[in-house]
Amino acid sequence: MTEFFVAGPPVAKGSKVAGRTNAGRLFTRETNAAKQKPWAAAVRVAAIKAMNGAQPLIGPVRLDIDFFMPRPKKHFRRNGELRPDAPKFHDIKPDRDKLLRCVGDALSGVVYKDDCQACAGQISKLYTTGPGARIAFCAIE
Repeated sequence: MTEFFVAGPPVAKGSKVAGRTNAGRLFTRETNAAKQKPWAAAVRVAAIKAMNGAQPLIGPVRLDIDFFMPRPKKHFRRNGELRPDAPKFHDIKPDRDKLLRCVGDALSGVVYKDDCQACAGQISKLYTTGPGARIAFCAIE
């Protein structure tokens, strides 16, 4: 299993939105592209380092990702200690599947040829004081 960490708050892949130009032509765009592109680039750079010059995997891949989301201030006491009732799991937006889509697309062409190869794995969203993502992958039979 190859593993690496990407620091920074994880960003979800946006939804596609369709519209028309003033000239009447149809277009589509992603709603979260401005935030998503730098995060995807950071994931891609970290994946390239983790691959250490190896070619993308062929066949099915196991992909485990722990998304570490920043804790809101309300999870802490005034003295800075974590409240005992502070949740462990991040159960609010962004959605887990949209976070996965962003990372999965960023790994395409680096870890595997296409993100359709990610056939197994675990994905979690957890609160932490140091946001980022722990990404682990390996070929499976």
